[in-house]
Amino acid sequence: PKLIAGFLLFSGFAALFYQVAWVRLIGQSLGATSVSVAIVISSFFLGLALGSHLAGRMTWLRSRIATYALLEVCIGLSALVLLPILLNLDVVLALAPAFGSSLVLKAALCLALLILPTTAMGATFPVAAALLESRSGHTGRQISRLYSLNTLGAVLGAALSGLWIIPVLGLDGAVHLAAAVNLAIAALAFALSRSSDGDRRTATLPAVDTALRPAYRTPALITLALTGVVSIASQVGWTKFLV
Repeated sequence: PKLIAGFLLFSGFAALFYQVAWVRLIGQSLGATSVSVAIVISSFFLGLALGSHLAGRMTWLRSRIATYALLEVCIGLSALVLLPILLNLDVVLALAPAFGSSLVLKAALCLALLILPTTAMGATFPVAAALLESRSGHTGRQISRLYSLNTLGAVLGAALSGLWIIPVLGLDGAVHLAAAVNLAIAALAFALSRSSDGDRRTATLPAVDTALRPAYRTPALITLALTGVVSIASQVGWTKFLV
């Protein structure tokens, strides 16, 4: 469990390096910080939601820890592939005249570019949580601690990347550093999967009993969705005020 917690701490750390760097990179081409923030955050959270949804369907590997390692590899490699594209996004946009006058098309292009790494990010936590459940059988308090550590890593990543790493290493250096973190996590996870057979079960997440208190299910989902709308809208609004 401690090693899994470390994975999620540093994975969250790297994820926010990418988010801050992508905002800067896209902002250089679109010319508006608030627009780039809105596009990156919406793309980021759409990928997280999609990855969380797809995590339960990842049955193509017997080992959950190997599944987690492959997700980290996917994040790191796709971010490296994206870097030269985002650095030259203005050239890409110039190739299609329609992009010049349509903010919707620009947002759709950015979404298409970011969807792979963000979806992999979204799947990491559910897969890690399933791995913890398979090894210890505990889900309540330990899962909460994992989530808090993952979020703490994101806080540190956002602060350090914006205030220190990007001014020192540049945008490309920040992305390279984050990718190195992802690949290092993947290497450790692959090593763990070879030395342990404790998770040699299907990577499917525990099934949720949807029949449990059905009267509460729909209101709870609506409440969670509205909470997400308000919190992220506030984040974009605060960014505009501070800028």
